[in-house]
Amino acid sequence: MRLEAWQEIERAADENRMFILPADHIALQERPQSDTRWAAPLPGMIPAAYRPTWPPGTPRPERLAEPLRATMVGYPSVDVHVSPEGGNVVQTVHLQSAYSPEIDLTRLRQLAAQWYASLQRLSEGPLQPRDLRVMGHPYGFGATPTVSWARLSDPRRIPGYQGVYRAGARGFVSNRAVINSVSGQFRASWRYSLTLGPAGVQLNFWNEARSDRGANYPWYLFYGTIRMQAHGPWEEVARQLLPEVQTAWRTGAQEAARRQRAMTDQFGEEAVAAQDAQFEEGGFR
Repeated sequence: MRLEAWQEIERAADENRMFILPADHIALQERPQSDTRWAAPLPGMIPAAYRPTWPPGTPRPERLAEPLRATMVGYPSVDVHVSPEGGNVVQTVHLQSAYSPEIDLTRLRQLAAQWYASLQRLSEGPLQPRDLRVMGHPYGFGATPTVSWARLSDPRRIPGYQGVYRAGARGFVSNRAVINSVSGQFRASWRYSLTLGPAGVQLNFWNEARSDRGANYPWYLFYGTIRMQAHGPWEEVARQLLPEVQTAWRTGAQEAARRQRAMTDQFGEEAVAAQDAQFEEGGFR
């Protein structure tokens, strides 16, 4: 996508860079009371709820705030959020265990690198702006350009992609998992880290891309806007690689526990306390 395409969004945003906050915006004027959160997230993700809440029988709020965070359906150990430090869009995987300082992280480091490479690969979509114009802007909503909250339930059909863009063993990915590349900036802006703490490990994958005017367009891609469907590799890559990550973590925790028990038996130290069930299962929050 051309970075200039985000300028209109940026002009409509308030000081917090969110496109749904101004009091005269569609989110306040048309949002039904039953919709307590953004109505068109990336499939498989649950966006944080609007604040303040809007209980039945109370006036419509004059302004909305929204935590810049979403969790993953079925995997509470994974979330995507905007970092308060650098403002980057970060995907975090939380892994917890009492044995984390003793766990061999070799396999986890390999999987983190594979995760990172998959995010990059799914950021190399082939469609150019001229292609999207010919296709009738397939990432939009509804049959007309008129925006409304109701049309968020009518996403246009996004084209499919070939197996070359797959994130893992499967030969295909969701149509919405691919980011089309024009300048290559988004693909080149992926970063990742593995951080070990006393209670566990965090895998972090983030994107540092910005528009020429400083817009945090990775968030617009992940979250979607009133005019554009959310799309990108976050959920797809996690869905394919997280089971391997969890297996590696669980195996590492079990091996660390066995080594500790062996040392206790060998040196006659005090018996190791019974493992907490959370750690026995690998510590997935």
